Amino acid sequence: NLYVLERNGNYETKVDAGTFEVVGKLSYRDVCSSPAGKLYEPSRYGMGEAIALTDDQIWLGIDNNGIGASPYGQKFHGLEGNQPAILIFKRPAGF
Repeated sequence: NLYVLERNGNYETKVDAGTFEVVGKLSYRDVCSSPAGKLYEPSRYGMGEAIALTDDQIWLGIDNNGIGASPYGQKFHGLEGNQPAILIFKRPAGF
């Protein structure tokens, strides 16, 4: 399988390497760009930059290009300053 990071859509997508069919899709929008706010502001583009998978976790690297943490990012995710972030999610079975 191939795993694709859809930066602007805030998705991690699983693609069958033989057929190129999308066989799974996970959204991380609720963390990075929820209706309550974005992790970093102002931002015009998605900031997902890297993806790594273990047997039970998905690690997502966020490159904020030096933009500071938003009030939402500070309050709900403990971000400070303008440092990038690594988000760790539970990997669903079969993904």
